[in-house]
Amino acid sequence: MSLISKPEFPSTAERDLAAYFGAVARALGLPEADTGCEVTDVTCGHVFLSGLADDHPARDLLLIWDEGRGWQLARESDAGTLHVVATLPDGPRPTPVAVAAFVARTRPGRRDPFRAARRG
Repeated sequence: MSLISKPEFPSTAERDLAAYFGAVARALGLPEADTGCEVTDVTCGHVFLSGLADDHPARDLLLIWDEGRGWQLARESDAGTLHVVATLPDGPRPTPVAVAAFVARTRPGRRDPFRAARRG
């Protein structure tokens, strides 16, 4: 988990948000190191989905989050612009399992993050 570097110690809100992002990463079967979040004048974060991308460059697919819009699946263009391809309509902080299910639904033909859990 990476909190964007700030000179002061993380606040309770930052620690809580970092814990939420860590739980989302675990639900997706990804390391917490693939996440980042911050609480400043804007509360936001991301989860890199490179560990789930079977057929695209590692940099091109991620979940973005902010407290107003909640979770969105986005693809990075060759020019570095993010294009939202799907939005999770479950409010700003759905359960990590709901976020993982959203990713599984909106990424057809990709590795199912629940497949390994069902097998063993």
